[in-house]
Amino acid sequence: MNLKNVGTNVLITGATKGIGRAITTIFAQNEAHIAVAARNEADLMQLKQEVEDQFATAKIYPFTADLGKKEEVLAFAK
Repeated sequence: MNLKNVGTNVLITGATKGIGRAITTIFAQNEAHIAVAARNEADLMQLKQEVEDQFATAKIYPFTADLGKKEEVLAFAK
């Protein structure tokens, strides 16, 4: 899938599993800078390492947050 015309900065929530992880990989293939959010910090760090190892031009910016909690959404938005 070619997403080069979409832009280079994206935010993906639930990025460490399932559809979120697949979408992260697709954007990484297209040299995006990707802010990824999930609840588990260890899973985020593993995702960052794996994606950046596989796609050298991708940049992953992990944020640990439970976006089901208002206070964490507000902290994440800052």
